[in-house]
Amino acid sequence: EHLAAGTNYFTWLREPRQRLLSSFFFRMQQANPRDEAYVRLRDGERVESVFMRWLDQQPSMQAFFLLGFWDFEASRARWSTDNPDTSVDEAALLLADRCFFIGLLEDQERSVDALCAITSILPPGVPTRRNAGSRRQELALTADEERRLDATLEPQVAFYQQMVARHRQHMDTLVDRYPDNPALRLIGNREQLRRHLLEQHDVVPHRPAV
Repeated sequence: EHLAAGTNYFTWLREPRQRLLSSFFFRMQQANPRDEAYVRLRDGERVESVFMRWLDQQPSMQAFFLLGFWDFEASRARWSTDNPDTSVDEAALLLADRCFFIGLLEDQERSVDALCAITSILPPGVPTRRNAGSRRQELALTADEERRLDATLEPQVAFYQQMVARHRQHMDTLVDRYPDNPALRLIGNREQLRRHLLEQHDVVPHRPAV
C-alpha cells in the first residue's frame, strides 16, 4: 500500500565508469574478428587508445547506461520512433519512479538482503560477487583521455548520483516504513535472515543431488 500505482520493477545499478570498462573488456573477450576494436588490440595497439576510439564510436552513451541497451543504433532508433516526445533521460527517471527497490552493485550484499527481506525471497547461502575471479586490465589513461572520459560520462554520473540517493533513502526508511516485517531488521545478517525466512514459510531449501 506504500507503493505508487504502476510500481512493479526493481533494478541494480553500477558506477558508470566501472560498467563501461567492464562492457568494453567483455566485448573484447568475445574475440569477434569483425570487431574493429578487437582487431586493433590483436595487432598490438595501445589498449587505452583502442578504448577511447571504441567509446567515441558508441552512438548513444545515454541509452547504453540508462536503459542497458546493447544494440545501440537499433535501440536508439526504435526509442525515438516509439517515443518522439520523451528523451532517454526522461524515460530512465520515469522507470526509476516505478521501481519499488533500487540496489547498487557497490553495496551488493546489503542490497540483496534488503530485496529478499521485502519480497520474502530466500537469499543465497553465501555472499556472491558477479564476475568473481575475472581479471580486468587496468587502464593508464593520459590526462587528456581522463578529461574526455569524464566529459562523456558526465550525464551518466549525474543520473547515477540521483539513484544512489534514492537507494540510500530506500535503505534508511525500510524498517520505519514496514515495522511489521521483522526480516528488515536482519539486513546485513545473511544467516539469520535466511533462518527467519525459512521458519516464516515453513520450508526446507532444496538441495540437488551431486
